[in-house]
Amino acid sequence: MTFDAAMRLGWGHARAGQFDQASYAFGRATALVPGSAQAWRALADTRHAAGDARGGGEAHLRAIAASV
Repeated sequence: MTFDAAMRLGWGHARAGQFDQASYAFGRATALVPGSAQAWRALADTRHAAGDARGGGEAHLRAIAASV
């Protein structure tokens, strides 16, 4: 799977309210491009939406680190 495909899949799942599946897809995107602040932010948002506050917080920190 490519980075772009993982991001599209994640957004599709997020729009459908399937936050666990979206988190998995965005996690794949971060594995493919670890420096992508966009992917980390999307992962953080969907982890929070899925009820994973700790995982969401950790991903937000990674998003901040990737953006500087």
